[in-house]
Amino acid sequence: MVKTTALLIPVALLGVSTVAQAAESRLQVGFGLTTKKINDVDTTLVAPRFDADIGVSDHFGVSAILPLTSLSRSEGEGTFRFGNPYLGGFWSTDFEILSLKVGAGVTLPVASQDTATVEGLANSAVAYTSAQALAGLGDFWLYQPGTMALAVPVQAKLDLALVEIRADATWALLIPTKDYAEVDTTLQLAGEALINIPFVGFGARVQSVWIPTADGDKMQLSVAPVVEAEVGPVFARTMFLINLDGPSGFSFDNGNDKFWGWHLAAGVKF
Repeated sequence: MVKTTALLIPVALLGVSTVAQAAESRLQVGFGLTTKKINDVDTTLVAPRFDADIGVSDHFGVSAILPLTSLSRSEGEGTFRFGNPYLGGFWSTDFEILSLKVGAGVTLPVASQDTATVEGLANSAVAYTSAQALAGLGDFWLYQPGTMALAVPVQAKLDLALVEIRADATWALLIPTKDYAEVDTTLQLAGEALINIPFVGFGARVQSVWIPTADGDKMQLSVAPVVEAEVGPVFARTMFLINLDGPSGFSFDNGNDKFWGWHLAAGVKF
């Protein structure tokens, strides 16, 4: 209660009143895509993702994410793997031009390496690391085999009519459930600025993911141009993510571990 009061006081001083309404619900389906040569073999990685936010009362709701990944190669076999499904809850509120959303949840340790064959093990490893890299390591815990994660995502949006500014942050703790996994923690921060015209918005996203427990490079920085469209309750979004530095960039450098990612998503709000 103390934290809520502390937030409402400066908002009230700005002349912004709260708007009482039920938590927004939305269903979204999307995917990330990347292609490259890995060990001189043409490789395509598609990472579908299904998201759901369901409002259950004023300001409160439940969230779920189902992540998948599919790897195909011009030579040899590919693979299809499940990521770690996420289940959680959220609290949200609106202050006219400002909206906030705070969530908390846990992933189920479904993602696992294919240990039946050497090729299967290699392909599953590439499928998971590629799905992480094409998103600039954002929400990488959804594709981390042998782990469950505790995650706390926070989102804020400032709507200034023509311009919309967004910020999001997620802290996560990864807990190993298999011998080959390790304890990890991560903090990701991102900001977006969009210019809105009727039905369409366009702008850019900057994202930083810090993994202090990682070996080698501990931070991934990425940028992406963003285009959105919205007609009534239906919305769509696409962006092209470019990793600027290691471990997954620069995106267009040579190397098996350098990735870009094209993302497309669509859904409905209610």
